[in-house]
Parts: sequence; structure tokens; C-alpha cells
Amino acid sequence: MADRVRIPKQYSNFIANVRNRAKKHGVTVVIDKRKNYVETGGIRSNGFFSDDDPPILAVAQGTRPVHQWMLVFLHESCHMDQWIEQTKIWTDGNVGVGDWDTTALIDLWIHNFVELTPKQRTNYVRRSFEIELDCEKRAVEAIKKWNLPIHVEQYIQKANAYVTFYKIVAKYRKWYKIGKEPYYVRKIWTKMPTEFVDWNTPLTKETRTLYEGILKK
Repeated sequence: MADRVRIPKQYSNFIANVRNRAKKHGVTVVIDKRKNYVETGGIRSNGFFSDDDPPILAVAQGTRPVHQWMLVFLHESCHMDQWIEQTKIWTDGNVGVGDWDTTALIDLWIHNFVELTPKQRTNYVRRSFEIELDCEKRAVEAIKKWNLPIHVEQYIQKANAYVTFYKIVAKYRKWYKIGKEPYYVRKIWTKMPTEFVDWNTPLTKETRTLYEGILKK
């Protein structure tokens, strides 16, 4: 069972540090050992950080290998840090319309609850892209600081596969399903550079086709 697998000491130390930091700032940390997904707003995912009241960091452990769900925990903990620090990327990136922040608006748009103009769509997706890119850069810093047993260059490639997917979202108005994450699809992440991309990094026709493949039912 997943919960009986010995967790490397570096991971245990990192988790303990995140829990302490979260407690200090009133964030609830949930690592669900029963399910392979966590749910918020009726949407399933591998993990999330929400700055709603009360804030929560949730990750699905389930039957996944420790090295897999720890990548999600690492990523979401960096979102928590963005919020704790109230970084400009976090605050600017989460400015939406009315009660809806950027992430919520994109989600509502994907599920056809709201319509966005092409300009709004590009604006909100790009903001989310920048939040995620900053988060992934923080994750690499944490890997090095805590000596986590994670291959840095591969992590960057997988991070690039994830952030680049936002460009696909803007074009196709779809999100991948659990099990088809681009950072788990070897044909996609191995095509990515070992240095971080940015919004203007071109997407090749071959890579775009691979992304289209994970969106098919």
C-alpha cells in the first residue's frame, strides 16, 4: 500500500517544514492516502492550493508512488509560498472579474459557464502561465535547497510540459483528464528544453500534435 512505503528522509523533512509554515499562516494541509484525486468545486485533480477562507493545500497520494505525488506536493507548496509572500506575480495574476479570480475564470470558460473575448482569454491564460512558471522555478530552488531526490533537468522538462499546456488551453478550450497529464507523457516532456521556457517560446507543430492527442476522449 502507498501509505506503507518508506518516504525518503529528505521528503519527510520537506513535508514537515511545509506543514510548519502552513500552520503558521493558517493553511490546512491534506495528503489524502485513500484516493488518487482531490476535489474542489466539483473538479478532480492531483492536488491544489486554494487561498479561499480557510486556505488549503491538498494532494492526492492514493496508490501513487511517493516520487509521483511528492512532485505535486512540492508544486502546490510553492503556490502556497507565492500566496504567503503575496508576490506581485501572484496578486497580479489572480486579478479577475468580480468574485472570480484568473484561475476560476479560465475554469468557468473551459466548462462553458462564461464566455471570454479573445483578448480576455489570452490575458487570463497568460497570467496563469506566469504564475505556474514562477511556481516551477521556486520548486527547482526547493529541490536544490532540501536536496530532494528529484532529477532537476527532468523536473524542468516536465514543468515546461505543464506550463506550455496553457497555450493549448487558450486554443482548444480543454483541460487534460487525470491520467493524461503532459508532465507524465514521455513523448511530450522529453521534447521540452532543460531550461525554463517563457510565454514567447515557440511551440513546434510536432509538439502541438502530441498535446492534441492527450485532449482526445
